[in-house]
Formats: sequence, structure tokens, C-alpha cells
Amino acid sequence: MSTDTPKTPGSPEESSTAGHTPGGAQTQTAQPHGGEHAARTEEIRDRAREVQERIEEGYHELEQRYDDARVQLRHANDSAVQFIRENPVVCLVGAVGIGYFVGRLASRRWLT
Repeated sequence: MSTDTPKTPGSPEESSTAGHTPGGAQTQTAQPHGGEHAARTEEIRDRAREVQERIEEGYHELEQRYDDARVQLRHANDSAVQFIRENPVVCLVGAVGIGYFVGRLASRRWLT
């Protein structure tokens, strides 16, 4: 084209001169070929899917372990409460004994 209108970026006139230097020599751009780019994109997508699946599996496993631990702790708490209600004197004597023992150990360590 031989018009005197300025070339805008992205216009056909601008793209026809892309890759050329003022002296007329052509420069090389480092752009991957279309097929290579598509293959690389697909490879990245596949890896992302695999990572997402592993994260989801790990999340579900962790969720199951959390639920199991919560059930076990609830069962242990219920058992302890039941034992304390059935044997209050034994529990009181045990608590006093443990408190006395811990107190003796603490006084020896921190006073000497």
C-alpha cells in the first residue's frame, strides 16, 4: 500500500513489516510452532488434572481420618464420663494422688 496514513499496531500494514529491520534484513522471533504449543498446553492441562485429582483424593482421605478421629475421641470421652459416674471415689483419690506426685516432682526440679 502506498497511502500516507499512519500504521496502527496490529493492522495488516504493521504486520507486513514485522520482523524486518530498517535496513531490510529479517529478524527471527522466538515463537514456538503451533503444534508444539498445543502439545505443550495439553501436557500442562493433563498434569494440572493429575495434581487436582491427587489433591482431591488427599482431601477426602484427610476428611475421613478427621471424622474417624472425632468418633474415637467422642467414644473415649463417653467411656471416661461413664467410668467417673460409676466410680467417683476412685477417680477423686486418683486425682489427688496424681496431683501430689506431680507437685513433688515439680518442687524438686525447680527448687534445687
